[in-house]
Amino acid sequence: GNSCVGNDSSTANAQAGIYLDSDSNSNNIIGNTSLNNNNAGAGTGYGIYIGNANCDNNIVDANNISGNDVKWKDIGTNSEFEYICHSASNIQDAIDSIAAKGGTIKIVLGTTTLTGTININGGGDYTIMGEGVGSIIAIGGDWIGFDISDAKSCTLKNFKIDTSGSVIDLNREIIKVIEAADNPITIQNLTIIGDGTNGWGIYIDSDNCLVDNCTINNVETAIYFDTNSGDCIASDNRVSSCDYGMIIRGTNDVVAGNTVNSNGTSGIQIMSAYNSINGNTCNGNAIGIYAQSGNGNNSIIGNVCNSNTNEGMRVSSVENTITGNTCNDNTNIGIQVAQNYNTVSANTCSSNGRYGIYISGRDYNTISANNCSTNNTDNVSNGAGIHLVAESDYNSIIGNSCIGNTNAGAGTAYGIYI
Repeated sequence: GNSCVGNDSSTANAQAGIYLDSDSNSNNIIGNTSLNNNNAGAGTGYGIYIGNANCDNNIVDANNISGNDVKWKDIGTNSEFEYICHSASNIQDAIDSIAAKGGTIKIVLGTTTLTGTININGGGDYTIMGEGVGSIIAIGGDWIGFDISDAKSCTLKNFKIDTSGSVIDLNREIIKVIEAADNPITIQNLTIIGDGTNGWGIYIDSDNCLVDNCTINNVETAIYFDTNSGDCIASDNRVSSCDYGMIIRGTNDVVAGNTVNSNGTSGIQIMSAYNSINGNTCNGNAIGIYAQSGNGNNSIIGNVCNSNTNEGMRVSSVENTITGNTCNDNTNIGIQVAQNYNTVSANTCSSNGRYGIYISGRDYNTISANNCSTNNTDNVSNGAGIHLVAESDYNSIIGNSCIGNTNAGAGTAYGIYI
């Protein structure tokens, strides 16, 4: 390997420790040291500079590059360029070097502190990856960590983002995705740690995004799919100790296989239509899953919502399918139906404090084949397996099991109460 150190200049032109000019093709630049090449003039000093689009098929790998004005720049074609980053400026320089091409950026073990936002906006194919939770990005102030706005594709994976030492705004995005052309964005195997109160862990407002196998805790909202987030997937994530675990405002989104426990307001909150919320575990929240008012037609199937401090599920939108869920041991209600035209079938709603299924003055719902047994465990207030309050009209209550709902205290428990 060559050693290219201290090539300082004062010029308007670019200079570098290693510089490939026009028609420099098929070179292997491997195992070199390029340090402290700086330019005091109007130009820039680079560690390695592939300086012309006519440079083709060069390989740049395993070089020791530091202390330069800019670590690398690649204007060539079909380069295989390994970007190993030790600092925030290295990461941004690598993104700018890749530009509209493609490349992989590696974050080393240790802590890299951001002094501003990393902007991914060059229209290329980017993979930014660490070596696991030991590759730590610390956000050093009140700014977005990664802002993805223009990329043919982008993957963030295998590192940790830590904002616990910063004071950030309540709704500050730690990762923000508003990709202008709805190109695919993947966020995978990340750990995000907040300050206990503030910040949105991953905010997405574009289509075709995947958030998979991430661990997020101690932020205001862990995962937020906003109104333009269609055909996005949140799968196999672990969320805890937030105010809101997940907020879904897009359409045709899939939320599957996540564990969303011990959040202050809700585990999963759905504020839109035509989404699939399947196979999630939402325990120990105020509300496990909340289909909020507005459009419905959501599929909420096979979830576990136990031991929440209010309801396992609250359904306040229309025409949802609520099937095969387990909503046991919640302080108040297993499933509350607070809107019209919902189908609630084959759920298990047992051992809840007051009611298995509670229909709060709403109409044209079908409640069928549910197991609503052994509810009213608080032994104080009245309760029931299935309870219809006043002005609940035209509902179909068919083939449910409401056995063993008893109250050992001052209240009375009913199987079905109208």
